[in-house]
Amino acid sequence: MEFVIDTFQETHYGAYVTSCNVADIVLDYLKYNESWSDDEYPENGFLRSVEKPPIRNDYITVGTLHCMYFRESRITGVVNINIYNTDLDRIMVHVKKVQLMMDNALLDVLYFERDLKPILLSRGKKLKFMNLRYRFELGSDKIEFNIATEDFKIIR
Repeated sequence: MEFVIDTFQETHYGAYVTSCNVADIVLDYLKYNESWSDDEYPENGFLRSVEKPPIRNDYITVGTLHCMYFRESRITGVVNINIYNTDLDRIMVHVKKVQLMMDNALLDVLYFERDLKPILLSRGKKLKFMNLRYRFELGSDKIEFNIATEDFKIIR
């Protein structure tokens, strides 16, 4: 899947990207990665963080916390990955697998690097989730921004 910026809002520092497909790129990468074994794959799969889960156990959500375009032709942001389960051992299996896939990953033109150490949180009495955050930046490619049409173009 190719990185696309849909909409943005101009700010003092640059443009705040209000809609892009970074979460979709990460979601597809995790969902269809061949390194999952049958017993490791989350029973209820992968979701965008804005989607309501059909079942509240054994699933992984992916969302973009923020994405910025800076005038010096740099894109940076944060992706949030949450791993939900009632079984802490199962959460740790998924955390290790996701970290192996995402640490220093290059997906399309975006480079991902771990932002914080994993944080274990609770949702209700039994359901727990591990929060993983990854900073991303545009790789070595350059960005061209057309002010007249307000279009971004990535030059490879």
